[in-house]
Amino acid sequence: MAQHSLGIAKLRAQPMEAAKHFLQCLKDDPQYALAHVSYGNYLLKNLNLVVDAQRHFQLALNAWPNFNMAAVQLRRTARLASKLDK
Repeated sequence: MAQHSLGIAKLRAQPMEAAKHFLQCLKDDPQYALAHVSYGNYLLKNLNLVVDAQRHFQLALNAWPNFNMAAVQLRRTARLASKLDK
């Protein structure tokens, strides 16, 4: 999707703009797993929103059950969340 590509292109220099593109992509296609992973990564790296990022990684896996990148990120955020709970 074009919105996702625009988000990736802006991610380093303009992360908030990138997030808008990821959200527009998800509005257009809520099942687009790659956009969920990209937005989850944005939430995690830029806003430190672990639980929200986890939700997007899980939504990506719900849409594409064999999407390894989403599975890896979900496990990673689960470890981060458990550390935050301690």
